[in-house]
Amino acid sequence: MKPIAVYKRVSTDQQETSSQAHAVSEWLSRHKPDAQLVEFVDRGFSGKNNDRPAFAEMREAIRQDRFSAVVVFRLDRVGRDALLTVREVADWLSRGMEFFAVDQPHLHLGKDNPMRMSMLGIFSDQTQLEREAIVSRIRSGLAAAKARGQKLGKAYVIDKDTVATLRAQGLTMRQVAMQLGISVSSVSRTMKRSRE
Repeated sequence: MKPIAVYKRVSTDQQETSSQAHAVSEWLSRHKPDAQLVEFVDRGFSGKNNDRPAFAEMREAIRQDRFSAVVVFRLDRVGRDALLTVREVADWLSRGMEFFAVDQPHLHLGKDNPMRMSMLGIFSDQTQLEREAIVSRIRSGLAAAKARGQKLGKAYVIDKDTVATLRAQGLTMRQVAMQLGISVSSVSRTMKRSRE
């Protein structure tokens, strides 16, 4: 039996895949307890970006006929562009693979599901609508903030040398942050970049 590809994606480096991992592990233990698993994880990548390293690696392995199925937490982990997502998953199904989105029971597209292509199309449209709703809410929020006179975007680029000088003078990261009017995490990231 070929192994199953398990794909996880989070949009930012700060997000964790633990909630996805728990749900997927529970589902696999109930439905595919003896399956060999190969995990692919992308951190810090949007679903509308199809140029993700782990996703590309998984896709290439699929083309080499190495897996029997792909398991994800939700369809939007594969992608948020409806057309690209449908094409991708439809390609997997056409290769005789199965596809399971564990948090969406209607997207358990096993070989025994005669409606699997229809269900894929319906849920991909829903994913696209969700993404467009999110974008619309963000734009509305930015427009409202701008109307209130709130400045948007980064105020300025943090000078690494300034941060280094203040630290060399004995200031703590919190003191540097207060003096420059930025967050402690911004100071930490700036120092990290200067060491790279």
